[in-house]
Amino acid sequence: DAVVTLKRAALFTDSRYWTQAERQMDCNWELQKSVSLSAIVSWILQEGNSGDEIGFDPFLWSINDWESYNNLFQGSGRILRSIPNNLVDAVWGSQRPPLPDNEIYAIPSDFLGNSWQEKVIKIRNQMEQHSQKPTALLLTALEETAWLFNLRGQDIPYNPFFYSYGMLTKNSISLFVNVSRITNTVRNYLNSNCPGSTCVQIIDYDKVRETLIDYVKGDVKVWIGSLYTNYGVYEIIPKDKLLSEIYSPIMITKSVKNDREQQLLKDCHIRDAVAVIEYLVWLEKNVPTNTVTELSGTHFVDGLRAKQAYSKGPRFETISAGGLNAALAHYSPTNETNRLLTVKEMYLVDSGGQYLDGTTDITRTVHWGNPTAFEKEAYTRVLMGNIELSRLVFPPQTSGRVLEAFARQALWEAGLNYGHGTGHGIGNFFAVHEWPVGFQSNNIALTKGMFSSIENKNHFILVIEKRVGKDETCQQRGPKCLFSAYVFGNAKTEYSLSYEDQMQ
Repeated sequence: DAVVTLKRAALFTDSRYWTQAERQMDCNWELQKSVSLSAIVSWILQEGNSGDEIGFDPFLWSINDWESYNNLFQGSGRILRSIPNNLVDAVWGSQRPPLPDNEIYAIPSDFLGNSWQEKVIKIRNQMEQHSQKPTALLLTALEETAWLFNLRGQDIPYNPFFYSYGMLTKNSISLFVNVSRITNTVRNYLNSNCPGSTCVQIIDYDKVRETLIDYVKGDVKVWIGSLYTNYGVYEIIPKDKLLSEIYSPIMITKSVKNDREQQLLKDCHIRDAVAVIEYLVWLEKNVPTNTVTELSGTHFVDGLRAKQAYSKGPRFETISAGGLNAALAHYSPTNETNRLLTVKEMYLVDSGGQYLDGTTDITRTVHWGNPTAFEKEAYTRVLMGNIELSRLVFPPQTSGRVLEAFARQALWEAGLNYGHGTGHGIGNFFAVHEWPVGFQSNNIALTKGMFSSIENKNHFILVIEKRVGKDETCQQRGPKCLFSAYVFGNAKTEYSLSYEDQMQ
């Protein structure tokens, strides 16, 4: 988060970005090494006076953001003020890049688990079965509209989404998007059942607030996901007409993959593992000749993925980091920072691909020389945690947060740890981090059909990252059904970096 007052400007960020921030920020900014809301509020209170108004862009804050800040400012004499017209954009002016106008397209049926009409029926059934009988479901997360309509775009780098909102009622469907971007092919795809309850009305993106204001004048109840719905639409819905839950039924439903979706994910991970193994073999042959740099490695691995079937590009900018650069959480090499890879240093590559059938995210660290004893110790304990988490058997409705301790235990025993999450959800040609599956406190309980990465890591050593489905077999042990993990998409593990005796 960033806070700007009349005299000072501060950036609040976590340990992943401290080094990068210190490199890139000029003297007008100060770095605050915390992301806690209490730290941000304390800084603001020291800067202002009672009676001050604190402006924020409501479209950049979720409901939970607003509630958390509002609670922390209680009794301080400060007032939070919604400013729908972003002040940064006003200063940015004509230099601000235009909104994307790339094509929005439908996913071919061969790569789908369900048609969008089948998904609509399923979500409407959940609306009908809810005790509060919501009359509408408001879709505010880009992944909600992409998933429901089986549509993809290119508005967000490396994520196949497009700027949109959606609203689903018992008898109508609305998609709010830049209308000029909807081709006749997509329009026919969405309107093949018109007239009828699965006929999609396409409305301009900027009309969502106006449409919602008119809708809530009636005897209605609007269902939203509070964790990600922006305050800009929330503030116009009367609270007696609001059904607010942490996640919408779309977020929950899309996290559980059906048989077809599971097979698609496995297929793309097998192809992706081939590309990664080819890259590791290429590195092993060429790094000792002192001809490989971070950038040339990036280009080579990205090129290997591009040759795989159904490739739609990288899943995010490849992290190709040698030596000290591997300590930077989201480092990507540039001409200025590009480093020669040598047999004397560790090398980390965090990469992945977007494919029509799935999204991949895999990290490996290698050493072509003689790693230090500490490097081998840390690597071994990360690997031990990965194995422990991969072979767990656990009951239904177990939180990922509970299981996470098994990934960290071996590191804790040596006084080590890592300062980030242990894993995240995986989608079918989707975001590289698909919520709400994972091992953090705000993730939902794990159940059969969910997929997650396991990425316990220290940034100076290997990130071991595998894909797991919870679960393929649902083992019966006693009177209850227990879940286990099925590991797939496994590219080469660097056992030369581990202590074999500790793995016994």
